[in-house]
Amino acid sequence: MGKPKMKWVRKVEFTEDQSSVIAECLCFINDIGLPDHIDEKVFDEAFDVVNDDSPFEWSCHQLDSLSEGKDQ
Repeated sequence: MGKPKMKWVRKVEFTEDQSSVIAECLCFINDIGLPDHIDEKVFDEAFDVVNDDSPFEWSCHQLDSLSEGKDQ
């Protein structure tokens, strides 16, 4: 009996603003072209994950005060 195949997955959570910045950066890189050392298939998968989000992927948390989370 062989060892089971394992797939490591890292879950990263972003705010809406952070997700927008990452999406813009990926779009920019996609527009100018990928460097040779980046795997195009993996880039396309990451691009899809960031840009094809669903409202069901988002969560909302109650803040302790109205000023929490605002830029100071």
